[in-house]
Amino acid sequence: MIITNLFDYPIYDVPAAAHLLGLDNRRVRRWLCGYSKRDCRNKDSQLVTYPPVIGRDNDSDNASFLDLIELLFAKAFLENGFSLPKMRIALSEARRLTQELHPFATRRFFLMDAGAFIEINSDGDTVFYDLSKQGQTAIKPVVLALAKTIDFNDTSGLAEAWYPLGKQGRVTINPRFSAGEPTIANSGLKTSVLYSMYLAENQDAKRVAEMYSLKSDDVVAAVRFETGTRHAA
Repeated sequence: MIITNLFDYPIYDVPAAAHLLGLDNRRVRRWLCGYSKRDCRNKDSQLVTYPPVIGRDNDSDNASFLDLIELLFAKAFLENGFSLPKMRIALSEARRLTQELHPFATRRFFLMDAGAFIEINSDGDTVFYDLSKQGQTAIKPVVLALAKTIDFNDTSGLAEAWYPLGKQGRVTINPRFSAGEPTIANSGLKTSVLYSMYLAENQDAKRVAEMYSLKSDDVVAAVRFETGTRHAA
């Protein structure tokens, strides 16, 4: 397996990806690697194999940053009323329309009512396709709030940074810094390190901020993120 794109490199093992996404390990592993099962109600049933939910071009058990973003959107689909089969259809349709392996990490997505929408630029015009209806054009989509937490590269169109607390929330996940672990934006300091120091310094955010030449709000954001992901785990 030869990988030349940093964002395609499988740097997150299943527990790490599950931790960042607020999902359980089993679900992340299934969505990432696929799985097989039999109908437990029928002892003579055939083993059925289900492919990964997201597009993969390698056989690693780990997730790349682009995989992480795809999983993030898949989670959002489920949380907005999509069944797993419907989500598979939406993902397949998105890959067909964009000709991209990671469409969720490449285009900005939209939700309206119970539908899911993808923005496609065609001949200079912006068109919205309803993925849940397999290609029907949508007239008035609502911007998916999740897309606002992601930076897309102007040249490649690929996701290059994720702000899990929002872009004003100071925490960023970017493969260019600290091997893709959560950091405080523009500092490279891991939120996990700041959280540990916060506990060691008797929960004194100002003291920790002074130690690392940060603002107190940076430390507070790190603590908020770390406590949130730990509680979700």
